Amino acid sequence: MTWAWSACQWRGCCVFRGCAQGAGDKPACTALAAFLVAAVPTLLAARAAFLQAQALMFTLEQELPDTAAALRLSGLEMSDCFEEVSLLSNDLTAGVRASAQLLTDTQQGIKGGVELVGATVVNTLLPAVRSRVLAEQGTLEASLQQRVRLKHTAPTLVEGIMWPGQNNP
Repeated sequence: MTWAWSACQWRGCCVFRGCAQGAGDKPACTALAAFLVAAVPTLLAARAAFLQAQALMFTLEQELPDTAAALRLSGLEMSDCFEEVSLLSNDLTAGVRASAQLLTDTQQGIKGGVELVGATVVNTLLPAVRSRVLAEQGTLEASLQQRVRLKHTAPTLVEGIMWPGQNNP
């Protein structure tokens, strides 16, 4: 008898119960026992991996809720920050639009003022100045003609008209 067979009888194992009935089944029982003995290191490694996974799950169970809460809080803070930036952006855009409208209105006002001044100068001021100039021009010419005829101013006026180097009359 092999070791696996005696272990099977001692524990009352039902896996090897069929091996005792026929002599032809002994190699199969032996192979099965050898397979189970060879699988022991694999089962021990699987047990170690299971224990490590269990420790990892315990750590995750302890740390994950706090981490998730911190992430959720950070997400809310970022959302608030983005909302504030959006509101500030809207305020800035409204301010820029108001400034642009003010500049446009100022430009239109200046343009209108220049057009009004130009129209006033052309339509009112120039005709008034022309009429006054024409009226005063005649008066000035008459006054100058009268002064030329005066005896005491005639030589002075003629001397002022003469070029230097010319003979005086």
